[in-house]
Amino acid sequence: MLTNTVPVARPAARRAPRLRRLLAGAAGMALALTGALPLAAAPAPAAAAPQVVHAKAKFAPASYAVTGPIGKRYRKLGGANGRLGAPIGPQRCHKPTGVCSQRFKRGAIIHDRDAIKKVVHAFGKPQRAAYLAVARAYVGYREPRVRGSKWNEWIGNDRAWCGFFNAWVSRASLNGNRYPKADHYTKQIAVMRQRGTMLKKPQRGAFMFIDRVGNGKPAHGGLIVRVKKNGDVVTIDGNAPHPKSNTRKGRRYVVQRSQDTSQAVMYWRPPGW
Repeated sequence: MLTNTVPVARPAARRAPRLRRLLAGAAGMALALTGALPLAAAPAPAAAAPQVVHAKAKFAPASYAVTGPIGKRYRKLGGANGRLGAPIGPQRCHKPTGVCSQRFKRGAIIHDRDAIKKVVHAFGKPQRAAYLAVARAYVGYREPRVRGSKWNEWIGNDRAWCGFFNAWVSRASLNGNRYPKADHYTKQIAVMRQRGTMLKKPQRGAFMFIDRVGNGKPAHGGLIVRVKKNGDVVTIDGNAPHPKSNTRKGRRYVVQRSQDTSQAVMYWRPPGW
C-alpha cells in the first residue's frame, strides 16, 4: 500500500555544526584573499625588505655649490669645516654693480673684479658680513679727481660721497636699501632717523656719524668695524682723507682707520641688522 511520505526537517541543532564549518571556511577564504590570513595550500610569500628612512637625508639642509674665486677662498678657509661653516644659499650676483657674493652660516665671501681687493671674506652675521666684505674690498681706493669718484658717477652728482659709497655697498652686498640711497647726505640722514635703531654707544656693524663743521649735525659717516677697549673705533669710510694725512684738501679715499668718538653725534644700526 502506497503512503505519502513527507520529509522530516532535521533539527537545527544537528545542522548547526555543519553550517558553522561552512561559514568558517568561507571567512577563512576571504581573509586569505585579502591577505589577512594565508591560504593553507599556498606557500607563504617572502617577507619584503623593510624600508629604511634616513632621518639625516630627510631633514638635512639643501647643499649649495661654492665655485669660482669664491670657492677657492672658501676651500682655503677650510670649507664647511672652517670658521665660515656651510653655505646657506647659492652664489648670487648683483647685476648693476657686478659684485658676486655667497653667504655662509658664520659669514660671507664676495668677488668684485673692479675692486682693489678682488675676493674678500668677513665673519659674523651673514648680511652684515657681506656688507663689510664689499666695503673692505675698496679700502685703498682713490678718487680719480676731486668728487669724481665711482660713486659720484653712480649717483649722478659731484657732492661729498661718503653716503653714496655706503648706499652702493648696501646694494652690491645684496642688502638692498638698508642704507638708503639719495642724491644728498641730508636726505639719507632724514630716512635713517625714520627707520633703523639709534644707539647711545658705538657698536660693531653700526654706523658712526660725526660733525665736521661744529654745528652739531652729522656731516660724515662710516661703518664701525671694531670698538676698542679704550673706546676708540675702527671704521671704514668713503670720501675720507688719506690715513697719513690730516688735511681735508686733495683727493679722497676709501680708508679703514682708527678714530676717537669725540666728534660723534649719532650712531645708527640699519633695520633688520
